[in-house]
Amino acid sequence: MSLLLRLWMVCALLLPALPAAAVVVPESFSRLDLTPSLQWLPQPSVDTLAAARAQDDAFIDIIDDANLGRLPGAWWFRTELHNAAPVARDLLLAVEFDKLEQVDLYLVRAGVPTERFRSGTGLPFAARPVATAGHLFPLPLAPGETVT
Repeated sequence: MSLLLRLWMVCALLLPALPAAAVVVPESFSRLDLTPSLQWLPQPSVDTLAAARAQDDAFIDIIDDANLGRLPGAWWFRTELHNAAPVARDLLLAVEFDKLEQVDLYLVRAGVPTERFRSGTGLPFAARPVATAGHLFPLPLAPGETVT
């Protein structure tokens, strides 16, 4: 069975159970580790965005350096980001485990899924959001915007 990893990005106002503070994206940086702010849904039977959103209270903080190993099912992760800059930012989100067969990133703003990106070892480079061996996803942030 393929290993699925899904990152769930939703508007902070819709998810009251999120961590108390968003990760503030500095105006100048080359790399920002989101691991300490990640939450995950330890229920691999949840396989759609709607089902994951319905399990809002079941998300828990991830343990530092957690390694889930090779497990069947879909695994949902989320974090909250805030663009404190007065200008729009076009960032890249990297999932730094190249052996994942499928990685989906959902952007949901104001309660509406606006974008879905897919990567994974099962896709040719040309079909990925960024044509690379790793899993990179575009992450546009408006000035002052907070996304999850």
